[in-house]
Amino acid sequence: ISVNILEQSENEIVAEETFTELGIKVNLKVKHTILPYEQHIIEIIEGDASGTKIIQTFEEENNLTIGLRVIFEPL
Repeated sequence: ISVNILEQSENEIVAEETFTELGIKVNLKVKHTILPYEQHIIEIIEGDASGTKIIQTFEEENNLTIGLRVIFEPL
């Protein structure tokens, strides 16, 4: 995995990310939006999976963040 951060603000990061698995190399431009203790939204803005969105939602129980729900929105 290789990550090059292109832009960064308080709750957003835009990065070029390179993944290699089983000899297949994938280059993506990805926007990460972080809502602390609530959500992590990953949007593929360039690359083979462009338009894909992954939403991770964290839930609190007994003052601990334990739950994780992932919604995958394909192209």
